[in-house]
Amino acid sequence: MTSAFKSIFLPFCNNIISGTAGSQVTWTVLLLIITPVLSADEHTVILKVFPEECALRIDNREADVSPSGNGYGMVTVSEGNHSLSLSMAGYVSKTVFFQAYSGTTFIEEKLEKEDSPFLLFAELRTGNQPKSVIFTPDGNYIMTALLDGRGIDVFSTTSYEKITTLEPPARYAELRGFVEMAVLPGKHQLWVSQMTTGYIHVFDLFSLQYLRSIDTKGTWPKVILPTEDEQVVYVSNWLSGTVSVIDAETMETVSTIPVDGTPRGLELTLDERYLYVCLYDNGSIQKIDLQQEKTVATLDFGGGSKRHILRHPEGDIFFVSDMYSGYIYKFSGTDDTLLLQTRVGHNPNTIDISPDGRYLYVSTRGPNNPETYLKKGYVFGKVLRLDTATLEIRDWIWGRNQPTGLAVSSDETFLAYSNFLDHSVEVYRILEPED
Repeated sequence: MTSAFKSIFLPFCNNIISGTAGSQVTWTVLLLIITPVLSADEHTVILKVFPEECALRIDNREADVSPSGNGYGMVTVSEGNHSLSLSMAGYVSKTVFFQAYSGTTFIEEKLEKEDSPFLLFAELRTGNQPKSVIFTPDGNYIMTALLDGRGIDVFSTTSYEKITTLEPPARYAELRGFVEMAVLPGKHQLWVSQMTTGYIHVFDLFSLQYLRSIDTKGTWPKVILPTEDEQVVYVSNWLSGTVSVIDAETMETVSTIPVDGTPRGLELTLDERYLYVCLYDNGSIQKIDLQQEKTVATLDFGGGSKRHILRHPEGDIFFVSDMYSGYIYKFSGTDDTLLLQTRVGHNPNTIDISPDGRYLYVSTRGPNNPETYLKKGYVFGKVLRLDTATLEIRDWIWGRNQPTGLAVSSDETFLAYSNFLDHSVEVYRILEPED
């Protein structure tokens, strides 16, 4: 999309979109389009829709769509109010309403699959560039850290309205750059990393009040990983090439462990003797002996850009996303051997494992815009659900522009993910066959 196109998305019915899975439901969304002045009589509408093969009708008449480049469609309409209907076999139909004033209008829409185990439940408008998403352990809130915002947006899971934005003191908040979050449930604390300052900020989960800021003694902190007993917290520092070791009781950094690259994802073995560190720049995974605080092994599964790593809840089986290769890897922590690998698409980001260990959820951003990843690409991203035993893709749904953060609720009834370039979080109800 060029700078000539600008759209504002206003969700219908107070941010909540609901329907019945497996039935033919018309989703109704209100779009207000603000565009530059070009013509008083005839106006161009550029369409970015998925699936690309879906049938389009403008004002209940078949749309005369012509290609406009980069996979987009183009139609011409008169000035005023119009409806756009999308339909395709196997998908739930949708109708959107838009207003064409003058010049060029840009519309982005997607269809939901029929008989899908995922039911679109709500779309939440966030601050700029929501980077990560979590559900609080009590299930009361969805939280998203804002890379281009002053802190963490907090939404109620009852009303799906924004409750507040958690901000550290102004001297930190004004520098923005909030990245990843971690919950220490036993301490009723939420920790968030801020890469622009090198600090971790701590909030009380009950009162949602700011508690303290912790100097990681590193540069550009990213992932936060507490131990099971919540006595120690590890933090990966992107630019300084270190992992901070923080005493969670005193909230002080007690040491930093050097690694041989750009660290991001972190995960512990079940006995917490070893820490695996994903290196984004060279695609390897370093294994650190935490008693000695030194690397004892380097795992190489074909290079790339390793981003996120998680351990299976039942033992030392690990899953890793690689943004460069588009692969998910599964390896054994017993002997550090690769077990399985599968390609899931362009730019896989965050992964999460269902509480029972059956499924691995993956957000994929889709292909980057050729100019910069900070501009919308030509294809929406996807969120996929894989079988952890086989890495077979069981289900998937369209995201929007760069699905990035991802989380599954503790009871696996809801899935939430952030659309980084749309400043939104989409929430889906996870349905099982008995539902």
